[in-house]
Amino acid sequence: MTHLYPTDHHYIPQKDWAEIYQQKPKAFFLLGMSGSGKSTLGINLNNQLVHKGYKVLSLDGDNLRIGLNKDLGFSEADREENLRRVAELNIILLKQGLIVLNTFVCPKESYRDMIQTIFDNANQEIHWIYCHAPIETLIDRDPKGLYQRAKAENLAHFTGLTQGFDIPKRINLQLDTHLETFETSYERLAHYVKSHLA
Repeated sequence: MTHLYPTDHHYIPQKDWAEIYQQKPKAFFLLGMSGSGKSTLGINLNNQLVHKGYKVLSLDGDNLRIGLNKDLGFSEADREENLRRVAELNIILLKQGLIVLNTFVCPKESYRDMIQTIFDNANQEIHWIYCHAPIETLIDRDPKGLYQRAKAENLAHFTGLTQGFDIPKRINLQLDTHLETFETSYERLAHYVKSHLA
């Protein structure tokens, strides 16, 4: 659309924000099925980084769906649009020098490829962190009661039951949350993230 004239080049550049904040703007994307621990891990990491002086913004699937993306459902097309908006928002935040923590189910490899392409085209860095546990474990955990509800109401497009989840091909860190304690998973996550912010 030739009538659009982005003004990015008029603002403080990313490298100057990085110097002001004394940090490397990077995105970390925690993905996995409901109950895998991604949101709890992300919340704890966000809080620790903030207390250490990092400028961080966290994006969580449920939070965005009650606001920015409340017009979207859970069809494949809506899930893709949800994540496209998330990726574009990440780019805006990264250009402002922030560290971005993302926690989303992101069930299909095609969605992840789309996100990666958006980051590559913007010359921005994203790290993929897979929070993994088998579906049997997730159903037993069911901290939000979502699996029970999905079964009772036969909900369509529910990942793990009525919609599949593609095993990620692009992983920088895998956390097997059914095999290790929360503390171990968190320490591994925190170590990985901090090592890429140094």
